[in-house]
Amino acid sequence: MAGLDPAIHEKRDVDPRDKPGMTARGMSRMDFDLTEEQRLLSDSVERLLADTYTFEKRRGYLAEPEGWSRALWSQYAELGLLGL
Repeated sequence: MAGLDPAIHEKRDVDPRDKPGMTARGMSRMDFDLTEEQRLLSDSVERLLADTYTFEKRRGYLAEPEGWSRALWSQYAELGLLGL
């Protein structure tokens, strides 16, 4: 590599695959695991829906004048779901 400054373009003695989280091209691998915060949110939503969104309750929400549950949407808001 003639004409390249060795201080800027130093030789790579290490195979990028030897570095944790790196691909053969030296790029970072994507981490699709949920963070602790994301797991907590997922668990909270799962519990809320299991407790408040059964088939019978959904049928009841549809029978309400608005066609949805204001109380349930308030709970969504308390969890911060409306901002996601």
